[in-house]
Amino acid sequence: MDALIDGMKVPTSLLDNLFETDLNKSNNLDLEFALEKDGYIF
Repeated sequence: MDALIDGMKVPTSLLDNLFETDLNKSNNLDLEFALEKDGYIF
């Protein structure tokens, strides 16, 4: 399956696995760090 943004294929070199954030074991600082490091909270 291809990853698309606005109908354009995203190069596979820009794709990687997502890291799950355990919300039950996270505090605000953990979430801020994860967001800064990964660019998302999953």
